[in-house]
Amino acid sequence: MDQFLALLANPVFSGLLGAAVGAVLPAAVALVSALIREHNEGRRFRARAVIRLALYDHRHFHTSQIASAPPLLSFLAHHAAVLDAIEAGKLTPERAAELADESRRLIAQLPKADASTVK
Repeated sequence: MDQFLALLANPVFSGLLGAAVGAVLPAAVALVSALIREHNEGRRFRARAVIRLALYDHRHFHTSQIASAPPLLSFLAHHAAVLDAIEAGKLTPERAAELADESRRLIAQLPKADASTVK
């Protein structure tokens, strides 16, 4: 420990150590900032994709002469689950059938939206 303190007291070593820390610290902060920004961008993109898909399907139900359509929430939940399966690399025909069954169960539990009330 005494050798380390003696080394820190050396002006050349302390100058080199300060320069190294001064060079590494901003680079590390920039890297962490870029990783956080990339993660948030990915989440925003995913949320936009889920909302666009759900709105498209919901509008399709309301414009296709169906008297009552499931609420938008059911479409959002279904598309979010499908994207989760795709991102995990586990979207198989069996998993797609399970997701469809889950959506049917969710729709059965939610009240129907009357087409005349939806704009």
